[in-house]
Order: sequence, then structure tokens, then C-alpha cells
Amino acid sequence: MLASAVANLSKGNDASGTVGIAATAADLRVGLGLSSYAGATALNGQTFDGVITLGTQSNSFFYGTTPVSGAYSAISVTEHEINEVLGGGGPGSTLNALATGNSPLDQYYGALDLYRYAAAGVPSYTTAATTAVPGSSTLIPVTSFLSVDGGQTNIVNFNQTGTGDYADFGPSGYIQSATGSPGVYPTYTTSSPTFTMMQALGYAGATVTTTSVPEPASLLVLAAGVGGLRVVRRRRRRPVQ
Repeated sequence: MLASAVANLSKGNDASGTVGIAATAADLRVGLGLSSYAGATALNGQTFDGVITLGTQSNSFFYGTTPVSGAYSAISVTEHEINEVLGGGGPGSTLNALATGNSPLDQYYGALDLYRYAAAGVPSYTTAATTAVPGSSTLIPVTSFLSVDGGQTNIVNFNQTGTGDYADFGPSGYIQSATGSPGVYPTYTTSSPTFTMMQALGYAGATVTTTSVPEPASLLVLAAGVGGLRVVRRRRRRPVQ
């Protein structure tokens, strides 16, 4: 999958490889195997690659693999946030930065923006949720999707609503969906779009068997902070100051 993704980079956003790419430190280190990226810009001024913090809230999660009506899967929420530290989901696009004018990220592409398409051979990089039908005032939804073969195959639609992360998935029911689904246990398998997304970022994509654990006394809610977001040049792998 990664070989196909790399082979089709010339068809997507930044086809010429001249624009800097915003990637998490964890993706550079683990996904792409860069043991050193001296000179890259850590946007929070820290040296750690990523932080996930846990907080307590009301009882809204289930902790096993059997869905509970009205509750969210703690396992899937955890996986969602870990993916983001690794460079998938939210940090994979700079469209949120573009929408809010969050300099300096709005002048770069995210790693997943390289695989964001509107149609075969037509890359997508827009914050618009709707577009007018040619010759009409009728508005239709803007569609963008993940593809590793130059837009020939739509693996999953990205979130294009303007609410939530643009690099999360639009449809519900997936680990990396922009909106969680209560009463559902999204799984991480080799056939899931989340698996393909992580492969496109450079990860091997191993899966493990999950085991149910006793529910803790208080709810743990995950909030991820990307501690080491850095900007690099894609083709030359030279950090941008």
C-alpha cells in the first residue's frame, strides 16, 4: 500500500514536492524512520513527540469489546487519539489551520493532504463544504476522499463539513471518524480505512487482539496533544526553519 501511495505522489497536492509538509514528530521518527530531524521546527517549543492525557468524566464509555447502548468505545477513542499523535486523522491535514488562519501551518500541506482527492487525478484542498452546480445556483456537497492510487480508488471520504478535523473520516462508525458513534465498537483490521491511512503515512500496520478489562471506577476520557508537530520538505527531507 505504501509503495502505491509513494508512486502516486506526483498526482496529488504538492505534486512537484516544493511545499513544506507539516508532520508529527512521531510520524517522522517511527513512520518514516528518520532518527534525526535536527533543525525542524517544533511548534510548541518542546522536545517530546506526543502527549495523551487522561481525565475523568461521567460514565459515557464502555471498556470492553461488546457495545453498550448510548456509550462510546474507550478502546476506539484511545486508538483515534494515538493515531493523531502518530500523524493520522486531524494532524494529517493543514485545512483546519487554513480555516482559522493559524500561521505558520496554513502555508504547508499535511501528510494526508498528499492523498486527498476530489476525483481521479484531481487533488482536493479546500475548506468549502458546498459548491455551486455549474450554470446554477444549486449547491451540492464538496466531496474529498482518501486515495493512494491517484484518486482512482475512494478508500473513505474525508470530513468536509467544516466541523471537526478535516483529516478525520466523514462517515461514522470508523476509528478515525470525525464524529463518534455511541453503541458501536469500531475495529482496527487490515481491511479498515484507518489501517490504510496509517500505511500511507509509513507505518507497517500491525494489528493486535484486544482483551476486555475491568471498567475503572471513574471514566477516563482521552484528549491528545501533538507535542512535536514539525515542518519538513517532502522530497529532500530537509527541515524548514
